[in-house]
Amino acid sequence: MCPRHAELLFEKGDAAGFELDVQHVPRETFDGWLEQLDRGLGWAGEQWPTPIHVAAGLAQGVLLVDPAGEGEVIQQRLREPAPRLVQVVLEQLDARTPSFLTELQKAHDAGNLWLHDSLAVELHRLVYIAWFLAEGHHPPFLKHLPQWFETLDLNPDIQHLEATYWAVGDRGARRGALRELALAVLQLGPPPDDTPPA
Repeated sequence: MCPRHAELLFEKGDAAGFELDVQHVPRETFDGWLEQLDRGLGWAGEQWPTPIHVAAGLAQGVLLVDPAGEGEVIQQRLREPAPRLVQVVLEQLDARTPSFLTELQKAHDAGNLWLHDSLAVELHRLVYIAWFLAEGHHPPFLKHLPQWFETLDLNPDIQHLEATYWAVGDRGARRGALRELALAVLQLGPPPDDTPPA
């Protein structure tokens, strides 16, 4: 954990042949990100870094320096996403999928292919976030997604549907594949609550 800084600082480097992106974040800012996630926020919009991806990095990462043990406590807290966050994202996917699919069809029929593909990307991003959360993980940044599917042992049937989406070239078939992908994620529901009863 780092002390408070006036602004976010970003550095690039490498260690042992691995590319590193290092970000120095004021503790107050970081705590604010965690609070957003607890309230079901911090996963949408253009904010960078997106708090949900920061949480994924810390949950799956290795602590290099943590003399006070604060990082380990936070890392354990982030091993599973907050129930409110999971609920909000799955509700958004459920509520928005039908309208997304309708607008995708309209855009295609009108020949607005850029709009069509932009909407498809937006829905696909929502599907990804909901999928990871439904399986009990904060979704990582989109880089290296196939490796994350395997590392986190995500649902193989949904992995197959996701691969099918990218394999088909026809936009109509892709809309159908995206619909199936969204419905499959919704059927996962939230992860089971392992918290012992009070």
